[in-house]
Amino acid sequence: MILNMVTYDGNGRDRGMVKMNVEFGPKQWSIFEDKQQTWQSIGFGNQGSIEPKGGGAISIMDQQPGKAKQSIVTLLNMPLSDVGIANAGTGKIEAPKDAAFTDGAIFWAFEQSSIRQTMLALMKKNVPMKDMSSDMPAFKTLMGLNTQDLFDNFWEPEKKTDRKVMPVKNTTFTTCNMFLGTMARNLGAALGKPAGAQLVSGPLLLKKVDMDVPGSWVEPVDGNVPQAGDFYSVSHTDSTGWVQKFGHVGIIGDISNGVWTSLDGGQGGYLTAHKDFIKWVDRGKLEPGKFNGWIDIDKYFGQVTKPY
Repeated sequence: MILNMVTYDGNGRDRGMVKMNVEFGPKQWSIFEDKQQTWQSIGFGNQGSIEPKGGGAISIMDQQPGKAKQSIVTLLNMPLSDVGIANAGTGKIEAPKDAAFTDGAIFWAFEQSSIRQTMLALMKKNVPMKDMSSDMPAFKTLMGLNTQDLFDNFWEPEKKTDRKVMPVKNTTFTTCNMFLGTMARNLGAALGKPAGAQLVSGPLLLKKVDMDVPGSWVEPVDGNVPQAGDFYSVSHTDSTGWVQKFGHVGIIGDISNGVWTSLDGGQGGYLTAHKDFIKWVDRGKLEPGKFNGWIDIDKYFGQVTKPY
């Protein structure tokens, strides 16, 4: 997460904005932007670790050459993970490189990346209603097919005609991964960074997308959690109890106070509704361990620089 920090020296003078990237899973920080070179007077390096202090406080740890690592800044009212993200708070500069900053103040606020802002805007624009069914013209516009197309191409196609062999009937088909691929194309177009072949294809085996941009696939280890706009993967259990590990993909819609929503295709199907749906779904408590993993869209679209 990007942390915007307005800094003040020990005399209360405004010394400018510093943008810091904070990763709660691996407990690391790094300087994202420092246009006024303010951090050069506060820190000894451009990256380091963070340590919880209790009561919503965390220490920004840094190390002066030849000395032990120490807390140079304490940030207050901080979340201890992305799941419990807070909006803004204060902090204190404790052991800066330049003594003029000692006992200086910080006012901080989290900022969503432009990639995530674009993604969330696209989600609301393309699916402005709670439920969008394949009977609706908007579904056809977005996905390129409607309910009749689903019947003709997947659910009840003719097996054979005089001229050609048609697809075999597949009544379990839904548009969940097709929707993901569609949104990936739309996001890439909006950013001017076309998505790679794996992501555009909308695979159920979502970790294959790491072939497009290595490191963009994230698994729920070491405290990692997804963020709004990320493409996620979970298992699916059918009516017989059979579990398909990589069985469903969707998009994280919002995370607030540990509760999340998603935007998902494939929320109907032949067997349950004789039509398909794209829906905003209230998911309840966010439990990262229940995901197979997710695509970090900041890492993915931040590194995609050419068409595939």
